Amino acid sequence: MSQDLRGFDYVAEPLLQRRQWELDAAVADAGRATERVAQARAQAAALSRQLAAQAARSGGVAGSSLDPSAHARTLAWLARLHARVADAAQDVARLEAQREEVMARLRECQARVEAVRAHREDAVRDYAAAASFRHAAEADRDWLARGTAAREQG
Repeated sequence: MSQDLRGFDYVAEPLLQRRQWELDAAVADAGRATERVAQARAQAAALSRQLAAQAARSGGVAGSSLDPSAHARTLAWLARLHARVADAAQDVARLEAQREEVMARLRECQARVEAVRAHREDAVRDYAAAASFRHAAEADRDWLARGTAAREQG
């Protein structure tokens, strides 16, 4: 049988609501951070593929080319592309670290919400136990009053 909780008033409800809002914001931040990491990984992968393709193309041209300055320009361009790939990898690592910080904050917010919810459940149980005790005491008083009234009439 469920307990009637109509008179229950949880004084920390505003705190629970605020912590829930913080959790919702942390979830949104985690989603954005995950999206940024995915985009950075895709960009780094595209640059790596471009570098591999250009290196493969220039390998055949470099051997057949008799112009050393063209070969030097190709190598310089490949070196710049390689630097871009390295920068993209650093960006991915930086964004992953930021995402981990956001996820840690998310876990902290979840723990805070769960702590307040657990406290609320304890308060509900305490209220239900007190209400049950009050109802039992009321029933006892009614029973005693009826017994006294029956003895006086009979």
